[in-house]
Amino acid sequence: MKKLSESRTLALIILIVAALIVIPLLGGLGLKISERRAAKEFSSIAAKTDEQGNDLFSDTDELIYAASSLLSEGKKLNPDGGSEFEKWASELENSIEACRTQKDAIGRYNSCESLLLTAKRFYNRVKNTEAADLEACMSKVEERSKSIARTYRYELNDYRAKCDSLVSRWPGSLFAKLYGIGGDE
Repeated sequence: MKKLSESRTLALIILIVAALIVIPLLGGLGLKISERRAAKEFSSIAAKTDEQGNDLFSDTDELIYAASSLLSEGKKLNPDGGSEFEKWASELENSIEACRTQKDAIGRYNSCESLLLTAKRFYNRVKNTEAADLEACMSKVEERSKSIARTYRYELNDYRAKCDSLVSRWPGSLFAKLYGIGGDE
């Protein structure tokens, strides 16, 4: 039997296998580090307080409170409920809870956008002509959401652009798929 140093075929196979393992590992690791750096930049911006002393989390807490008020008012207008109403109310409750439980800034911002859409669907399905309190709650939800978007949208778009540039070229796109980076946020 030949020694490893004498067998070119075996050495070539080992080299190829090592390359197939090491290159994706290092490439994916580098990509993940770059993605985390961009996320950290957004998180540091989102943690800065504005003139009123609010940051992303306190702003979204106010949005969550406004959406909870909308849900309460909707339940008052539809005390008998019904399966359709319960479905809408459940969607809004789930969206509120998903936003409340997000611990990172990007997740909180994205769940905030989802909460706004769910609140709008709930409002449009529940509203009627006697719903002045419901309209006030919905306007509070929209007001908080617009404030959040106005304050943090640019930075989130910057984060997304950085992530897109990381995964737009080959082999970054391959590593991104392999490591689950990018795609739907």
